Amino acid sequence: MEFVSKSNLKSKFEDLLDNSNSLDIAMAYFNPESEIIEGMKKLDNLNLLVGDDFRINNPNKLEKLNTVSNFRIRKYNPKISKLHSKVCIFNTPNEKFCLLGSANLTNKGLNKNEEANVLINSSTSPNFIEEVQDWFDTKMDESLAINFETAKRIHQNSKTSFSRVSAEIKEKNPSKDNNVWILKTRSGRNGEDQWNNFLAESVISIGWSVSKNLNSNISGEKLKREIIRDRGTTKRNAEKVIKFKEEMGPGDYVVIIQGYPPTQKEDVYIYGIAIVDNDRKFYIDNDSDWWKHKRDAKLEIIQEEIPIDIMKEVFDLNSCLEALHGPFDLETYEKFLEEINEILDVNIDL
Repeated sequence: MEFVSKSNLKSKFEDLLDNSNSLDIAMAYFNPESEIIEGMKKLDNLNLLVGDDFRINNPNKLEKLNTVSNFRIRKYNPKISKLHSKVCIFNTPNEKFCLLGSANLTNKGLNKNEEANVLINSSTSPNFIEEVQDWFDTKMDESLAINFETAKRIHQNSKTSFSRVSAEIKEKNPSKDNNVWILKTRSGRNGEDQWNNFLAESVISIGWSVSKNLNSNISGEKLKREIIRDRGTTKRNAEKVIKFKEEMGPGDYVVIIQGYPPTQKEDVYIYGIAIVDNDRKFYIDNDSDWWKHKRDAKLEIIQEEIPIDIMKEVFDLNSCLEALHGPFDLETYEKFLEEINEILDVNIDL
């Protein structure tokens, strides 16, 4: 066993890469320098599993590797859990090496941060290496394909600071009283999740789209009638779309979650928080191949589970089965932020 830290991490990784014919990686964040990408291309086999956060994971570099024969480039299924591992299994002609610890395969992880890792080889610890390999194979079995076009849009959109944009939006609307909303991303009809579409287009959206083209300036009453007639849904569901259209506005905060029934005891999955932009009002995107009712927004990714009691107590929501809940006031939102900042160790503010 060998301790590997900042002083020799990059050189050790490069030496192992140069002497390996195959490599298995399970990495929370992947955005290494170009020479490491080129070194990986020389491998006979590469199995690379990354987390689902494409603000940091670089889809352009991942896609370059994905074009190589015998390479599998996948993302971990965020519905199972958040991938936070930093594991590399190097297969050399004579033995296996496992490098694991705190360092991501990023420029900071390999060059700048004070990281702590250990290097273990199969000649001295064969059972340990086999156990890590079994774990890796299981995680790969639970993985999903990467939609590279969607991932690249997410990566590009992430370059704008949520906090800065939030301040700019509020500066443009100083007299508006901001509301807070709870929005689901999952279709009630087929269970399809639209979160990645939110990120790719920098929008928030609500379902119940009608089959024919409609003008974005359509009145709320007429839109409600069209939804009820076309979708055969209830007046209550149609009115959620009208709230999204007419009551939500620039500067409003939207907490985006996975819905839950009143009987649920498990934690609730929070996708992220959006602030409604004012570049464009509510619009109907007739060319969309998913939901059509949209608003431009800036999104802060969370993608974590929180105790269901937070939602029930802070927002007084015993269940969240409807597409849209609210409005809630800013005092409620501030209390919610205090809770999740403490539990998730994040720092999201107004």
